[in-house]
Amino acid sequence: MNGRALFEKIKGIKPHLSGRFLFVTGFAAGEDDDDFLETNHLPYLLKPFNQDSLIQAVEAGLKALI
Repeated sequence: MNGRALFEKIKGIKPHLSGRFLFVTGFAAGEDDDDFLETNHLPYLLKPFNQDSLIQAVEAGLKALI
């Protein structure tokens, strides 16, 4: 199961958790991926990323929950 399938499964079972995802990918996002991430307002990091980028992304996600 990939991240997109996991997201869809969790969104169907526990929709309140769908805003707690951070996608990490090693590939440049394709058109389908762009649409998926944009439609669901999902943050993502492209690999390789550094520690500061990860911390910023996690902090932004936590602030969005408040």
